[in-house]
Amino acid sequence: MQNDGDLSSTAKLSTGKMDEVNGQARQNVQNSSAQHKSIAATDRGQVLIIGEALLDCFADTMVPGGAPFNVARTLGAFGMAPHLITRIGKDSAGGQLLDQFRRFRLPTDGVQLDDARTTGMVTVKSGAAGHTFTIGLDAAWDAIDPATAAALAQSLSPSIICFGTLAQRAPTSRAAVAAVLEKTTALRVLDLNLRPTADHKDIAAWSLHHADVVKVNDGELAQLLTWFVPTFGPAAQAWGSIQQLRAIEALGGIFSWRNLVVTRGADGYAAFDSRGKLIAFGDAPHTTVIDTVGAGDGFLAILILGEILGWPFPQSLLRASHFAAGVCTFRGAVADDLAFYQQWATQWDTSITGEPFTTTRTA
Repeated sequence: MQNDGDLSSTAKLSTGKMDEVNGQARQNVQNSSAQHKSIAATDRGQVLIIGEALLDCFADTMVPGGAPFNVARTLGAFGMAPHLITRIGKDSAGGQLLDQFRRFRLPTDGVQLDDARTTGMVTVKSGAAGHTFTIGLDAAWDAIDPATAAALAQSLSPSIICFGTLAQRAPTSRAAVAAVLEKTTALRVLDLNLRPTADHKDIAAWSLHHADVVKVNDGELAQLLTWFVPTFGPAAQAWGSIQQLRAIEALGGIFSWRNLVVTRGADGYAAFDSRGKLIAFGDAPHTTVIDTVGAGDGFLAILILGEILGWPFPQSLLRASHFAAGVCTFRGAVADDLAFYQQWATQWDTSITGEPFTTTRTA
């Protein structure tokens, strides 16, 4: 379901202004890995994801989706086995989602079954301005049981936990997210994922205060700047402007993230440190775009993969950008042909042992 504006943004990098203020930034990425340490210094271990698993309903088909589920399946395709805490109905749609758990060999210990609510559905419409989403209300994933979720988090003791804001639109699942975070000392990765039914300043603020790594698209960044540092005004919305960079620094002073990553669609990406200082940016590779749904989820999955494998942060960003572009060459967030993931595993010489791929790490 995640469009993220990632491959449809029309915002352009103000190269002159960006270089004037941060002319050394790109060189720093190449010369100083110490300034761009891995997403976090954390023990390698379990990855835990909490949030929505649902069906995206297009005009002619229905496909499994939900940003957390897309991230989980992508990691599963690279041989990892992340645990996804979610809730589905006892219906045919839920059965389709369980089929995906089996296909990607994902553990199902975090899947809760709801007797009363149905599996979540999202109607996706495509237009000249990108995708629009109509998200069904009172779905099963709105009622993730907090106690059950917290017990699993405590038993797994994960090193990385990924959460978003959409799953917090309903009080019960919001409490589940809070309970899971309370039970772990894991690196906390936030996928902001603002949507009309979960576009709430207080939810965003709470989530940002509880995140180590924050991933947003440029539209979501604009919303955050409007909400939390409004004194910078409209000038802060101009990408690469001095006002925007200063506004991001001010935002970094409010929240305690370790890194902020901004995806900018066809215009690439940028990353900031804990003080809101620009530390890396890059262009998106040229590709033939079929569908942008799920590109942002693919980007985030590769960032997490890079953390698990110990890639330098700039390398993770670059690989995430290329992978996200690859996701745009087919419809949906996850490829039907798992050979798509094998080509990346081979190219990156990934150090994963598991299903469906096994590769050997080299020194």
